Amino acid sequence: MARFRDTVSSMVPWIKRSGVSRLLVTYGLGQPKATPRNYTALSKEGYQMNAIVFRCVNLIAGSASTVPLRLKMKDTDEVIDSHPILDLLARPNVKDRNWANLVMQAVAFRLLSGNTYFEGTESKIRSKSPPLEIFTHRPDRMKVVPGPHGLPEKFVYAIGSNKREWAVNPVDGSGPILHIKRFNPLDDWYGMSPIEAAAMGIDAHNDANRWNTSQLQNSGKPSMALVYTPREGLAALTREQYDRTKKWIKEEFEGPDNAGKPMVIGGNFDFKTLSLTPQEMEWLKGKQDAAREISLAFDVPEQLVGIEGSQKFDNFEHAILALWDYAVCPNLNAVVGELGDWLLPQYDGTEGMVLEANYDDVPALGPRRREIAASLKDKAHLTINEKREAEGKEPYPGGDVILIPATSVPLTASGQPASTEDDPNDQTRAVRLAYGD
Repeated sequence: MARFRDTVSSMVPWIKRSGVSRLLVTYGLGQPKATPRNYTALSKEGYQMNAIVFRCVNLIAGSASTVPLRLKMKDTDEVIDSHPILDLLARPNVKDRNWANLVMQAVAFRLLSGNTYFEGTESKIRSKSPPLEIFTHRPDRMKVVPGPHGLPEKFVYAIGSNKREWAVNPVDGSGPILHIKRFNPLDDWYGMSPIEAAAMGIDAHNDANRWNTSQLQNSGKPSMALVYTPREGLAALTREQYDRTKKWIKEEFEGPDNAGKPMVIGGNFDFKTLSLTPQEMEWLKGKQDAAREISLAFDVPEQLVGIEGSQKFDNFEHAILALWDYAVCPNLNAVVGELGDWLLPQYDGTEGMVLEANYDDVPALGPRRREIAASLKDKAHLTINEKREAEGKEPYPGGDVILIPATSVPLTASGQPASTEDDPNDQTRAVRLAYGD
């Protein structure tokens, strides 16, 4: 291993290495590292059996899937309308026939496991070329094999005894697999899911649902106390009598179909009904508190997950904006940003380009755009394009001239003096001085 590191360093003398990177691979070097949590259990208990987690994940991932992509030059903000990378992402593979399906899965996997994996299929004809297709894979089937300098040596995808491996470039970590992970304070190779932080709340919420279901199956009240009083002898049932009585009650009187059914029996049995105390009814408040804890872990406002008492029309619009600010945009930007950094270097002539999510026409962000537009409306010292830039819009041809508020005409048409009549920059400075800017 020491010879390997020296060889890499001699080939690439400018390689930068962290002083603690070797500590990350002091054990298990070259062996697949197991994921820290049981993804199947987290997904089943969290997503499939809990309506709050289901709602949070679908809100974030579904909202992210509605945002289109934009490719532009980083320095000039020039938008590139046609490029092979846009064609690839518009139809990533034969299974996921559009960008919306691909990104929805990627964001959902990142929320459920803390990890998202993209695979770029390689050309069978050319030895080195951009990927022909892009896929996402179930994160629990993908294993990271630790390598030197804190970079993975390879990725291993396993289904039963079948395995597929992809090598990783030891210099820069590039390869056909892109691993996007959330921050995890206790793991160097895998991300942390919000479900892990909300695990106690999810368990409490699921237990409350099970308890509620059990109550409904028993006429909405606790089980009765069945007291046996014999005519003579000890007040005790034999094991056979106990099992037979328990089975009989379960078959004849439990369950929603038997709710309210009168019980007619013989013998010396006395039924004593029990009632719920106010303390025992606190389970409902505990369920709501658990739901709030879950939504908090996913950064989803509680108004959007149906928690009782939080759905007010006056703050619903702000809740939508908060969802995008704290949940949708951060998750989508992380996926799109790393996807662009991974894909763009594989194409020629992409220096200075950046791939980003285009939020300009997202309906949910309309109130914010209107608010910004209203705040800029009366700022006469700004040009049209400066206002459009503040709104996140593209420049407008001829929009670099300041308009006078009274007549909305160019400054030169008003007869106002300017240092250079044909120079809009000098006109801009003159008006800004007049307005104290």
